[in-house]
Amino acid sequence: MKSLYTIVCLICLALPTLSYSQINVYDLIEDVKKERGDATDTGKDAANKKGMEDIMDGLVKSANTVSEQPVEVRCLALMHSHHMKLLISQGMVNQAGGSCKKAKEALEFQAMLVLSAGTQIYCPDEFNSDKVKYAILILEAMFEDYLSGKAYNQSLNEIFDSLEEVSEELGNPHAEAILLFGRIKENYNRINKPNYTAGIDSFLQNEVYQVTDTKWQELRVKVYDELIDYITYFHSPGFMADRAFQINSLVQSLACD
Repeated sequence: MKSLYTIVCLICLALPTLSYSQINVYDLIEDVKKERGDATDTGKDAANKKGMEDIMDGLVKSANTVSEQPVEVRCLALMHSHHMKLLISQGMVNQAGGSCKKAKEALEFQAMLVLSAGTQIYCPDEFNSDKVKYAILILEAMFEDYLSGKAYNQSLNEIFDSLEEVSEELGNPHAEAILLFGRIKENYNRINKPNYTAGIDSFLQNEVYQVTDTKWQELRVKVYDELIDYITYFHSPGFMADRAFQINSLVQSLACD
């Protein structure tokens, strides 16, 4: 029997060249079930499969909930759905307690969720096509009202809250990027300007980092790249491969069938 890791890694390697329409999450579910040797389709197996399919459906359908928003907001909402499901699956792992079978099932379920990020690859691809552009757009969308003297965008704040949570649970090498949000709010409160019309890029240069034009041109790419890397990490082939290694090791260490 092939290991779960082998299945995950083979698909992860193929993900960057696949389009959304080429990936069928239900086929992935069937492939993993077959490799596990689940020849029978008991009521429990059918219920588990249905639950997995419902969650996979949610990943696709969530894209429609913000259809009138610009692409960066639509993608953030879609990726948020994936982050929430990763959090739920990790909760299942954490709550398995001393049950070997529950732990194994939760880990295998998470493996399929990790893979499902490949159905949303167009969003990180879009963000990575111009990190500076999309980082600015995302920051402006999040802080548009805040920099106008109002509260910051609550819906985007919730999206980044869940990203911060999943980063704490599963690790994110770019997690320090989230500190930028706090620095923006702190410095806005410091200068007490109800309408900063110059835009977020100017605000970062003049109020947050307080550097010259030349120095900012050197710094801004790093700042914006790190933010996009943070946002897209759980959709990256690197994360999928690394988490596959981890899940495979954990599953192999469990003695139950």
